[in-house]
Amino acid sequence: MLLKTKIMKFTRGLPYLVAFGLAFNTGQVLAYTQACQLVQKMAGFESYKLQPLRIAAMKAPEDLPAGMKMPLLERHGGWYVYQTSEPWYGTQQCAPLIKQSVEFMPVMLNRQTGHNAVLTGSFILKVHRAHDLDKVIERYDVTLVTYLPKSDSAIVDVRPIDSYDELILKMDIDKDVQLLAPLFSEPRMRRN
Repeated sequence: MLLKTKIMKFTRGLPYLVAFGLAFNTGQVLAYTQACQLVQKMAGFESYKLQPLRIAAMKAPEDLPAGMKMPLLERHGGWYVYQTSEPWYGTQQCAPLIKQSVEFMPVMLNRQTGHNAVLTGSFILKVHRAHDLDKVIERYDVTLVTYLPKSDSAIVDVRPIDSYDELILKMDIDKDVQLLAPLFSEPRMRRN
């Protein structure tokens, strides 16, 4: 009789637990309302700011297709950072985007330097156990760029890809992966 009473009390509270769990999970999904928010989180909210109206390409303004006129904001290295009139990326998109045969990359603002940072598709991958590094690289079909001095880390190129944010979500639940952090192309800081 005592066991039956305990089971009845537990099952009465079960719908509340399920509802709480669903609300918690839904809140996590709804928390990301812009493209590249997980990339920004991995890079550091304090360090980088989302720039939904900025994109970067390796084409100079005069080499862009006719009719594709956008103000040039900055140039560093081979990258040209442009201003758009509306966001080009949807909430589930954060990856290279091809428009009129030109490849464009997402851009963030480095809060410390005030310069634009181009998300190129290179990431630092760190695993819990060094012997799993090559397995993880193969599992996610990413390209090894170089191993890092610590045997549990490497720089990888994750392109082609539909969403950097989605890859971060997948690797976040992978028991072998410790970290996947973006590398940006940015102007070098000059010493005074």
